[in-house]
Amino acid sequence: MRLSLAQRILTLNLGTIVVLGLASSIVTGIVVTRCFRKLAKEDTEVLLSCQKNIEDELRTLQETNITSARGFAERSDIAAAIGRKDLERLRMLAQTWREDTGVASLTITDPQGVVLARAHSDKAGDTLARASVKQALSGKAANGFEAGDSGQLILCASQPLIAGEKVVGAVIAGTEITTEHRFVERVKAHYRVECTLFQNDTRVSTTLIKDGQRILDTKMDNPTVVAAVLRDGQSFQQENLILGRHFMTAYWPLRDPVGQVAGMWFVGKDRELVANAYSSLIWTIGLTILGTTILVGGVSVRFSYSLSRRLKNTAEKLQLGSNEVAHTSEHVSAASSSLASGATEQAASLEETSASLEEMSGMTRHNAENAQSANHLAAEARQAAETGAADMREMSAAMADIRAASQDISQILKTIDEIAFQTNILALNAAVEAARAGEAGAGFAVVADEVRNLAQRSATAAKETAAKIGNAVQKSQHGAAISEKIAANLEAIVTKSRGVAERVAEIAIASNEQNQGFSQCNKSIGQMDQVTQAAAHSAEESARAAEELNQQALTLREAVHELLALVHGDNQRSSETVAPAPQAHAAFAFAKPATNGRHAAPAVLETTATR
Repeated sequence: MRLSLAQRILTLNLGTIVVLGLASSIVTGIVVTRCFRKLAKEDTEVLLSCQKNIEDELRTLQETNITSARGFAERSDIAAAIGRKDLERLRMLAQTWREDTGVASLTITDPQGVVLARAHSDKAGDTLARASVKQALSGKAANGFEAGDSGQLILCASQPLIAGEKVVGAVIAGTEITTEHRFVERVKAHYRVECTLFQNDTRVSTTLIKDGQRILDTKMDNPTVVAAVLRDGQSFQQENLILGRHFMTAYWPLRDPVGQVAGMWFVGKDRELVANAYSSLIWTIGLTILGTTILVGGVSVRFSYSLSRRLKNTAEKLQLGSNEVAHTSEHVSAASSSLASGATEQAASLEETSASLEEMSGMTRHNAENAQSANHLAAEARQAAETGAADMREMSAAMADIRAASQDISQILKTIDEIAFQTNILALNAAVEAARAGEAGAGFAVVADEVRNLAQRSATAAKETAAKIGNAVQKSQHGAAISEKIAANLEAIVTKSRGVAERVAEIAIASNEQNQGFSQCNKSIGQMDQVTQAAAHSAEESARAAEELNQQALTLREAVHELLALVHGDNQRSSETVAPAPQAHAAFAFAKPATNGRHAAPAVLETTATR
């Protein structure tokens, strides 16, 4: 079966791309594999050499410490000075020994671990509870890494001080390896690797820098390294991610004077060759793709040159038709988006209107309830006012009686006053007459009789006064009771009036909210009107755009048939029967929104298509 021109071009292009892709993959794989092997080999050799050299240097330092501690502990004058507690002598001997042996620090303690002298410091008297001291005081020599007096990590060796068969103290010689990070910086400068010293899993000295600061007092976050080195006491060599960079790393444990893992060393080499390998990979892929493109382009041009002239006109028609179709499609898309947006806005407005109506209904019910409550309160207030008026009238009558009684009391008191006055005069006359007549005066009897009459009248008036006063007191009590009732009724009137005022205020607020709800309803209905009209207009534009799109589709279909005839050949074109393009008719009927006041009914769109 003879292949068409399009099939042959497609087959050739696919074959070329497959061949070049395989070639590129093979070349890229070889390059990357060689780069990684070379990088891994070089990094591993460098790190192993660095680890060996660091261990040798630490071993040399430790041997110096051990030799210095042992030699100092074997001197007989040291034990004698301890026995005499000659601290100044001990410090002088320690300083001399430190200068002779070159050891960094030298400390002497008594059997309880109390510092007697230090060669590197004037400080004394404190107690050392370090493992190396405990080992020496138990009669055993020890060496290893441990925390020093100032918190620095030191490499130390301890020896017991023995007098006869008794341990009289301990000697500790040490070297601080974290002071000012000199040791790790020297390793980095000499071997060109990053170096870190861990105390347990915490970095106490490092050359790694982040944001201009050493990453001190940070934890090792790789559980694999922690398990292998700190838990199992094994070395660990593997690629690791540190500060976002890939390192080929080596970790090995540090042990304390009792043989326990106290920390670990780290050396790592930044994998710069990885970047070079990736760069080589990118260049290789880029060059391969470029070569593939050039090759495929040349072959395609060679096979399609003879068809370029015949396809030119067809391509131009397709280009014009495609542009028109794209332009018309944009119109259709924009109109459709407008319709969808209008529908969304209309739905939101309807929902808002429904919520406003529901709220107004609730406020109306609340207003009715408040009005009813205000009515009851008003009736109660009216009744209380009437009762108060009646009580006030009764109190007025009582007060009138009290006033009349008071007038009577006033008259009686006047009579009593007159009687008292006359009694005084008669008593004076009686006294005068008695003085004149002596014991047998005749006038004295007359005066005495008058005095007696006056006394009787005074008694009668006093009784009447007492009765009047009692009646007045009763009237006063009655008036006081009425006054209390009036006060209570007036208080009730005030309370009811206050309730009425509160209900009236609530009615006013609810009425205001109801007015706002009505305003929102009017606004929402206006928005619905505008959105509906916009949707109708967009629908009209969609209809016109659809008609234009239909005409362009017919033109594009004819051009496609012509292009297919050219691709399949002229012989086949004469034998093929091209079916006429189906005619598409679209009828669009729009119902304009009927506007009635502020309300508008949505437009109805009907579309029918026939083939």
